[in-house]
Amino acid sequence: MITIGDTMDLGQIIRNRRKEKNISQKELGKALGLYDSDISKIEHGKDISLKLLTQIASVLELDILDILVDSGYISATSNEK
Repeated sequence: MITIGDTMDLGQIIRNRRKEKNISQKELGKALGLYDSDISKIEHGKDISLKLLTQIASVLELDILDILVDSGYISATSNEK
């Protein structure tokens, strides 16, 4: 997980994790029923649906909540007092 306060572009998170797992854009695309060019567009900031993001997270073994927090789409707050 990214340190609190840091945010990464959604595409960067996907690209970094894909590279950590030594998966090519072509392999990720095949697992998702997409072309490698689609994966490149996603990694470079193309908007994607929550459904596709969930599928990508599953293939890359990422927690969807972590992705959304790390990318700044939602904030991590504590209810503790």
